[in-house]
Amino acid sequence: MKESDAMCFGESENKRIAYLFSEEGNCVEQRYEDCQKWFVRKACFYKAMYYLLTAVSGICPLLIAGFGSRWTEMGGSFGQNASVILSTAAGVAVLLNNMTKAHERWITYRGAAETLKMMRAEFLAKRHSLKLKHTDEKEVVDLELEFLLKIERYMGEENERWMDRNAGDQQNGQGGG
Repeated sequence: MKESDAMCFGESENKRIAYLFSEEGNCVEQRYEDCQKWFVRKACFYKAMYYLLTAVSGICPLLIAGFGSRWTEMGGSFGQNASVILSTAAGVAVLLNNMTKAHERWITYRGAAETLKMMRAEFLAKRHSLKLKHTDEKEVVDLELEFLLKIERYMGEENERWMDRNAGDQQNGQGGG
């Protein structure tokens, strides 16, 4: 843990910090779980959006090509209307896929979730090692505080990257989200 991070907490707060990192308080695990769930939920949303929009933009032209000639043979306006609707749906799906950058966002959120998993595995290994050595509880709490601050720094860095990326998208005339 950095000295500057440790200075945030005075000696009088040792009991509060000990509670936060105890089995009862479980602040570290709760924060990790919240962050992890948020990234996974976002990744799943953008994955579903990407697959849906990609499927619509691929299937609609195939339907037009496969059934277009039969629809015109049937006569009437059904064939024309169906072709217009399917063409519009395909165009809108491609546009939304490009504007939302669903694939890029899915990969980014998934990568962030994996990074958090890696950070947690490293933390758990260090904590287990300290507990096997029967070290002072303060060392374990310091490790937990270090992990919590590491999560917070990572979340802040991710937020800055998203803000930079979205600012660039808006300058280039693309949507953000």
